[in-house]
Amino acid sequence: MKKREKRRQYRVVSFLKRDELDFLDNLSKDIYFSYGINIPRTKLIEEIIEAFRSSEEISRTEMEEDLIKRFKEDLEK
Repeated sequence: MKKREKRRQYRVVSFLKRDELDFLDNLSKDIYFSYGINIPRTKLIEEIIEAFRSSEEISRTEMEEDLIKRFKEDLEK
């Protein structure tokens, strides 16, 4: 008997600022009106993460450096 591998799912809670939430909503609306696909915010965030993970154009170190730079800028505000 083969064991079926289950995909684990985790719950992530995030607090977004108004402009960040508006960005996700506008992106979702653009996709809906352009392609007729309704994507919930959570699925949109999953796909953004997957796109960055599988991106060959940007190396992982470049991505990390950019994120660190953004975190530092946020801390200075």
